[in-house]
This record gives sequence, C-alpha cells and structure tokens, in this order.
Amino acid sequence: MLRLRFLIPLVMVLLSLGPSAAAQSEVTVLSYNVLGGGNQSDVDAILAAGADIIGIQEGGNSTLTMANLLGYNGHVLSDSQRGSSNGIITRFDITDTYDNGVQIDMGALGLAYIFSVHLTSCPYQPYELHPQAGALGCGSPINTGSDAGDVAQAVARANSARAGQIGVVLNEIAANVPDGAPVFLVGDFNEPSHLDWTAAAGPDGTGDHTHVVPWPTSITVTDAGFIDTYRDILPDETADLGYTWTTNDPSLEVHDRIDFVYYQGEGLALTDVQLVGDTGSAGGVSSDIALSNYSSDHRAVAARFAFPEPGEPGDITGDGFVGVEDLDVLLAHWGDSVAAYDRSAGDLSGDALVGQADLDLVIANWSDGTPPDVNIPEPGTLALLVVGACIGCRRR
Repeated sequence: MLRLRFLIPLVMVLLSLGPSAAAQSEVTVLSYNVLGGGNQSDVDAILAAGADIIGIQEGGNSTLTMANLLGYNGHVLSDSQRGSSNGIITRFDITDTYDNGVQIDMGALGLAYIFSVHLTSCPYQPYELHPQAGALGCGSPINTGSDAGDVAQAVARANSARAGQIGVVLNEIAANVPDGAPVFLVGDFNEPSHLDWTAAAGPDGTGDHTHVVPWPTSITVTDAGFIDTYRDILPDETADLGYTWTTNDPSLEVHDRIDFVYYQGEGLALTDVQLVGDTGSAGGVSSDIALSNYSSDHRAVAARFAFPEPGEPGDITGDGFVGVEDLDVLLAHWGDSVAAYDRSAGDLSGDALVGQADLDLVIANWSDGTPPDVNIPEPGTLALLVVGACIGCRRR
C-alpha cells in the first residue's frame, strides 16, 4: 500500500508549477598564490576578501597552517603540477578529494567542486615576446622576423609548456563533477588570457601588449564551458587591465593577468569580482582590497557568487520554479550522482537531503514494493499515478 506521508512531498513537486522567489546565498571564491604562505598576512587577506572557498598556490603544507589559523578545513592536493604546492581551504566540509581538487558540502546550498592549478612558469611567453626578452629571462627570445611568426611560436611554446597539464585537470573535472554542478577552476596559470591580448589592447589600440595572441590555455578552459569571472564582470580589456602579476613594479616588467577564477554551474550567478593585494599600483593597477601587510608577489582574485537555495518545497533544480523538471532530475540521475542535486526540499527520508534515499522510498512504496530496476513511468504518467494513488489513500 502506498504511504501517504511519503507521497505528499512528491505530489508537491509535481503540482506546484508556478514560479517562486528562490532565496539567494552568496559565497566568495578566492584564487591566491601565497608565495610560501602560512603567515598572519595571508589570513588577513583571506578574511578581508570574505572568502569562503580558497584555492591556494605555492602553499605546500602552509595550506594547513592557514586553515588552522582561520578555523577552516584544509587539504593539500596530492598531484599538483608544482610538487604539491596547491591546496584548498574552506569553511565548508570537504567531502571528497581528487588529485587537483575537492568536493565541498555547503549544506542547504548543495555540493560544489573546486580545482586549484599552478601551471609551468618558465618558459614564460610574455617575457619571450618582449623586445628585451634576454634581460627578462625565463625562456628564449621569440623574434622570427614577422608578427605572425612570433605569435605562432608563442602559441606553440605555450602549448608545449601547459597543454598537457591543463588537459589532465579538465579530464579530472569531467570524470568527477556531475553535469550542471557548481565547479570552480582557479589558480596561477602562468599564461595570459586570449581575452586580454587583443587588437584593442595591443598594437592596434591603447594597450601595452605587443601582439595579438590567442593564448591556448585560456581558450581550452573556456571551450570546456568555463567562464572567466574577471572578464565576465569587466569585459573591457583596455579599461580594466586586472593585472595580477606582479605586485612589484620594476623598470623592466611585463605586467599581466595570469591568476584566474573560472566557473560553471546551473543556477550559479556571478555578482562581483575584486583584486586583493598591496597598497601599490604596479603596472598602473590598484587592488580593490588593499592591505598594508600583503606579502605575496601576486594579486589574489576574489569572485562572489549567488547560489540558489530552495525557496519552495520541491525546487530541486534551484531555478526558482517548482515543476516536473525537478522530478526529471531525480529520475535522470537514478543510481548515478543524485547527491550532486541535493536540496533540502522534497526530502522524503528526513535526512535533510533529496537524493538516493528519497528515490528508494518512492520505489519501495510504489505498487506495494516494485523493485528499483523496473521501468519507471515517464514524469507525466508518474504524476497522474501518484495523484490517483494519493486520492485513494485519503479515501481509506
């Protein structure tokens, strides 16, 4: 016999088809190359940014020191491209770990994923393209005799240095992150963005770049569906330079934007992005959050996101609407990664999540215990059956 107390929440999912004002909860993600780190100045920078999830580069075991000082959770990544220099710090629970990232449980906001990278720094193609490349070092000068040849050489060398590294991380993300789940790819990429070295920002415009270069790593990341937070908020590469390398301002330097917070995820809304650094203006760029005791040679990037939280029973997708789409999510991910779509609404099992346990209850109480491996009716048919069954239960 169908149990009414199990079916009423499911009926609410199916029948409450009108829009609702889903509440929003903001979370700040920080990419921070700490230059060794573990100091109070690093803790101050994280607190000043209001960061909830932090991807660390050049941290090593100091990642755990900083986490302890903050009272947060920390994890040193095992397969960093730079000898375990990367890590994750977060005020949320870390519920799973990967070579280059972690899974985070944000409670009512569901699960999120963050991956932190520190790609090869040398050879560094912006230095190799510079007219005084020999003085800057970190590679061999690129001077083929033509701009097209220089650009082709820079792209080839960038691919040789970093394509394999970013490919490993993107493959790991694809293998472990369910479609539509919030995921952040942050780090010191040691390569500029194709969104910055444009004609307007280079030789044909007012910018400082000497060439128009389709930097391959940023193209690979955006082709994988990720969004560059800084350029999403500040799309004018000539007005908002966003330089993160370096906070130093020597007479000979190629300032650039090489630290990024990339993101993707259904229902995830970017609301703000800021640079965190010292009180100087290296490269003509000032930090949005300036600290007198800032100790790194990179500016950090802080991106703020609005996560949808369930404002109505059954809003499993977090899109602000309650409808058959929410049931579709449960059915589509039966036996797969249902937990990635957990929301506190529609909780049949009483475990504060919507997931496998709730589907088990629906199946266990469907037609007096039909086993889970039977064909589940289409959502529309299931809705009618559930409603009919519920009416029958009420009459009893």
